[in-house]
Amino acid sequence: MIQYTKQTFKLKKMEIKNLKEAEELIKKYRDITIGMIKNANLTPNENNHFKIFGERVANNLLGFGSTSQCLLCQSTTENTYSGDCSKCIYSSVSKTSYACFNASTSLNRTYRAIQFSANPKSLKKAFEARADLIEEIISKIK
Repeated sequence: MIQYTKQTFKLKKMEIKNLKEAEELIKKYRDITIGMIKNANLTPNENNHFKIFGERVANNLLGFGSTSQCLLCQSTTENTYSGDCSKCIYSSVSKTSYACFNASTSLNRTYRAIQFSANPKSLKKAFEARADLIEEIISKIK
């Protein structure tokens, strides 16, 4: 469970630029099926050649792990290569840059669960956990 303060959310609500995209991402996470995971293109390319199963599939399906492809990163800035972390929904949980994976919170645990998933079933479960966490963050902000 993430620790929040009311002060954090009052300040952050006006600064966050990707609330709508976070809601879209929840839907995308929940809509991914085991079949979609199994059929994901796992051919290595310049963006994913070093990644393991979970991270590679998530990158192919969602742009996961790439600031230039991530829906949340791209919605916070005009820059096509990286987002503005201070305007991301995840910044309401942690003040660190790249809070999506760098925070010592459940953000990190769910990110790593996706990244290190070794099979479709564990990846689907990790996607659900990440969606649940984003949903929890949104409910605290609204």
